[in-house]
Amino acid sequence: KERVLKGLFVVIFIATMAFATHDVLLEPYGGQVLNMSVSATMQLTALWGLATIVGVSLAAYFLWRKKAPVLLIAAGCAVGLGGFAVISYASDATLVAPFRVGVVLISIGRGLFLVGSIILVMSLTDVSHAGLFLGIWGIVQAMAQGMGTIGGGIVRDLAQYQTGSVVLGYTVVYTGSLLLLLIVILILAFRLGKRLKVSEITMPWSGVEEIPADQLAF
Repeated sequence: KERVLKGLFVVIFIATMAFATHDVLLEPYGGQVLNMSVSATMQLTALWGLATIVGVSLAAYFLWRKKAPVLLIAAGCAVGLGGFAVISYASDATLVAPFRVGVVLISIGRGLFLVGSIILVMSLTDVSHAGLFLGIWGIVQAMAQGMGTIGGGIVRDLAQYQTGSVVLGYTVVYTGSLLLLLIVILILAFRLGKRLKVSEITMPWSGVEEIPADQLAF
């Protein structure tokens, strides 16, 4: 299981970084590209948070239905990928509604991925090492979150400077996030999926009580 866990942490890092690029660019995109008002862009954050709660709730339901956590990770990445595709398309002031749909999809996907990843990590460890791997999960999350947030802003600025287009600056970042999530899905499908069999996941609820509330919020 050691190799599987290492691969899983790589997947968690890549996917978290992809989702994190969206955080710092959400409101600026709405204002600069879609000409949304300040109040409207602030509402996007509330929409994002509500949709994330929906994603977490869906994950809980699927776990209750005995679905494998790895399926939640893959589903979350797939939904998030669709969200980034929709946002990349919604690059005009007349496409505010599709943009909101994209925000909802990304947030739901993130909720599914977050719960699936922590439950899978905890389920693949024994009791004596659970705290250690929970700590590693938190470190990986924090590092990926930071790199995704900072990297997304830097790439946006560089792309905008090189092309002279505000829209392309954001599109490059969202396309990159989309590709990262696609890579994660391919890794799960062809590298890790066969090793993460349902029979190996003996206690899908074993780590629920250990999930840090601040990680769920952000």
